[in-house]
Amino acid sequence: MGPDAPNPFFGSLLWQKIKTLFAQLADKVHSLIEDVDSNVVERFNGVIAKLVGGKRINYSLRRSYQARCSGAVISFNTGNFLSTVHRHIYGNSPKRSIKKLEKATENKRLQAKHDKRKKNRILIPRTLNLDYGEVVDKPDLDEDTFKKAQCTFVQFDKNRRRTKRH
Repeated sequence: MGPDAPNPFFGSLLWQKIKTLFAQLADKVHSLIEDVDSNVVERFNGVIAKLVGGKRINYSLRRSYQARCSGAVISFNTGNFLSTVHRHIYGNSPKRSIKKLEKATENKRLQAKHDKRKKNRILIPRTLNLDYGEVVDKPDLDEDTFKKAQCTFVQFDKNRRRTKRH
């Protein structure tokens, strides 16, 4: 192969798959960049992970994991884990120190909610991708390679559908 000859790898099906995977990743990159968590289930799992104590905990102790998950549910639903458990067990309101601790935690949570965190990132605006959609002029492949890739894809899709049915 001379220095001016095109590399056959860039016309291969493997290269096309790599480009497809990168395009799919690029379509979802905006949700990865923004660092926003609005999913209630993810927040709840975060509370469980905090109360469970990480990966290095002995779950073989009697009802250890269930008790910690129950505590996570109470903390997630009420926000006042200690007061709620104290009221349920003893039937009266907890001491002032517990209330003070929970009030300080609540104030810290509200303050963090109102303070905007400065993100040290530059968000790149999404632009029209000229390689996809209706604005594409022609495929990057020559006609023969395109036909081969098309046939390979159709065969792969038929085989995949056939194995899903069984």
